[in-house]
Amino acid sequence: MCSKAGARRVQLPRSALLYPLIALALLVTLLLNLSHLRSLLLPAHQKDANIAYFIQITPHTLAHLPRLYSTIHHPYNLHALHFDVQIPSQQVTHVLAQLRLRNANFERDTIVIPPRKLVYDGISMVLNTLHAMSYMLKRPNWHYFINLSGHDYPLVPPEVQRKLLGSVRSLDPLPNFLSMSSSKRAESVFYDRASTLFTDTSLCYPPTAPHLPHEHPVCNELAKSTTPNPIFDHSFRPAYSGAWLIVSRQFCENATTSSEARHLLVAFANMRGSDEFFFATLARYNAQFNKTLIPKALRKVIWVADGEHAGQHPFFVDEQHSNGSYRFLKPLNESIDFFARKFGHSDSAFMDVIDHMARDAQRVDRISQAFGWIVVALKRQMAQRA
Repeated sequence: MCSKAGARRVQLPRSALLYPLIALALLVTLLLNLSHLRSLLLPAHQKDANIAYFIQITPHTLAHLPRLYSTIHHPYNLHALHFDVQIPSQQVTHVLAQLRLRNANFERDTIVIPPRKLVYDGISMVLNTLHAMSYMLKRPNWHYFINLSGHDYPLVPPEVQRKLLGSVRSLDPLPNFLSMSSSKRAESVFYDRASTLFTDTSLCYPPTAPHLPHEHPVCNELAKSTTPNPIFDHSFRPAYSGAWLIVSRQFCENATTSSEARHLLVAFANMRGSDEFFFATLARYNAQFNKTLIPKALRKVIWVADGEHAGQHPFFVDEQHSNGSYRFLKPLNESIDFFARKFGHSDSAFMDVIDHMARDAQRVDRISQAFGWIVVALKRQMAQRA
């Protein structure tokens, strides 16, 4: 039989009840800040942005590939290669053997896209980029897509590119980088290229079949007609950016699967230079992507120098004066861009100079600060549109 004293309930002091409440509040605070805490605890490489590089190689740039590939390669990135169908298969095999010798993990981090017929100012260029995006989207864990030609070369090491793009990974949606031109210029260029119907003859089927001698120029040209293009009038305001992109995985998913992208693809199929309009217009007219659009693709391309215009194609940036000095070294050094084009010579002494310049600590700091200001301006833009 229990005594009254034993049956009496133990009364805890009120202060003892306070501790579980404090612990609960701390737990809630921790959960609310978990993503920030996790970011702080992550290894440095996991805070970076993983990049999917797509390199398109022509017969003229095949010799550029080994050095370009080695210079941009990073074990946490993904790399995709497309060889123009006009490159002899034995040459492709030889170059791929070189790349495999340089990278023991070649099969893991590099995709060789099946060769397809291309007309470089036709809709097949857009299709080839979308084809590469689709291949790369099958692989997880990358955040940004960058397309390159064999004439491109980095002005910023890949680990710095990863770090800078990683600094915007907290934004939703991720920003996209396209060198947007003014609306007036976009409209002028667009209606010059889309006023009459063009046919990309590389669309002959199957697209992966090699060129045959009797095919020339069939399946290898942009055929122009005198028929007016009936689907555009001057009420349409296209966007114009050039063909070079740094776009997010979300953008690639939209470009390869959305109904709006399919509609735009068909609409732009019969114009010249559609790759300079398709991705820009898709970004401009999509409310999600337009919200975080940065009008700079981080490419240094020199069209005008010393009062001289380069013409249809930009200057070769490795051009030398008669005394042997490099004509464009200073503007490349002062640039904050990730890549420059066009390099005329492969595996050159000038590329050695560029590699040394790209890793200069003071220059990397300057580029990082400039990129930071770009992000600040973007966040301000997002706040105004919210």
